[in-house]
Amino acid sequence: MVISKADNVDTVATKDAIVEAAKNPLSVIIVAVGDMESQAAKKRLEEMDGDGGEIKHSITGEVAERDIVQTI
Repeated sequence: MVISKADNVDTVATKDAIVEAAKNPLSVIIVAVGDMESQAAKKRLEEMDGDGGEIKHSITGEVAERDIVQTI
């Protein structure tokens, strides 16, 4: 479980970590705290969730093997 302030997330590093973690038998739940009224904060969380498309590693271009992230 990751608890994060939604408007202060390094999405590139987080997505890279998700791609690497997706190779293992685990799940990630991201709990956003703080101001969720911001459209930018909502977009960042949606990008990390993976429901809207593929999550790619920023350097290798590797795609996450499976969707392991849920955001709440």
